[in-house]
Amino acid sequence: MNFEAYNYAYHLATFGNIPYHFQKLILKNKKIDSKDTILVVGTPRSGTTWLLELLDTLPRYTYQNEPLNGTMFPEAKKAGFKSRGTYKPPEQDWIEGEKYLQKVFTGKATGLIFHYRWNPKSIISFLSADKLIIKFVRLNRLLPWVIKRFQVRHIYFIIRHPCAVIASQLKTGFHGYERPTPPLRDITLTAERIIREASEIQGIESQLLKKIQKIEKMDEILAVALGLDHLFLNDFKKPANWTTIVYEKLLTIVIPCKNEEDYIPHLLDNLQSQKGIEQVKIYIADASTDNTRNKIVEHTGSLDVTIIQGGPVSKAKNNGAQLAETPYLLFIDADVRFFVC
Repeated sequence: MNFEAYNYAYHLATFGNIPYHFQKLILKNKKIDSKDTILVVGTPRSGTTWLLELLDTLPRYTYQNEPLNGTMFPEAKKAGFKSRGTYKPPEQDWIEGEKYLQKVFTGKATGLIFHYRWNPKSIISFLSADKLIIKFVRLNRLLPWVIKRFQVRHIYFIIRHPCAVIASQLKTGFHGYERPTPPLRDITLTAERIIREASEIQGIESQLLKKIQKIEKMDEILAVALGLDHLFLNDFKKPANWTTIVYEKLLTIVIPCKNEEDYIPHLLDNLQSQKGIEQVKIYIADASTDNTRNKIVEHTGSLDVTIIQGGPVSKAKNNGAQLAETPYLLFIDADVRFFVC
């Protein structure tokens, strides 16, 4: 049994043929312009599904889920897409890949699984839509190549804290890779595969490649894969239709403070030297009777600082914690010093 026949038979037996043929018939007759198409792109377990569900409420839009997954879209495999590891330098021609993505961006690529919710409201929305949102967790490394060849309405690139991504991948076993031959199902990423993929990417320094070749543990393997997914950002000029979305604002800092005019300037100056600190909300719970508050104002700089009511240490911490909207809290004493990192 050949590749396409196997996948068709497998999904036909598992999911039934009515939804598949319904989807194929409707999409075939829709006239979708790729210039209206929205791309949702991120690494596996970064929050792409969450973002897709938010955007799916847009009027006249329906969605396509993971058209580079060879299990669900055999035509992607036939065109040469290699799951999450697909990479082409921006200047390299790839006729088969370009033809397939043109079909994807105009709604002509039909998956073997019907992803839409099988209820009247969802079906009506699907039938009435004439624009498309497409979710990818296998497009990151190909994005510069895609942007050079296709004009879409918008690209939403979602990032999430690396520890959260890797922890979720370890927990779920979902790494964004499938077996290369039937039965096509998710597989565990290996060091050998990610080392091979790293060696194929243009511009990776030899010293970095030597370090990658020494990885063994699964968390190391997933960390390298995550790095390869985002490597293009180093020298990538984002187009006007690009938005980067952070899955979570990770951290809130609460600083209990009382009569710390000699120490708080040093702490705030140290914090300003930390990378990414501009994204962190800082609450200073101040109960000072000296010149501390003026010192805070003088040394805030680019920090996102709000002064709130302080008191005893426990009360000051609670006052700050009650205002936090992030998953993590960091309490710092006012006389703490940080090294630059």
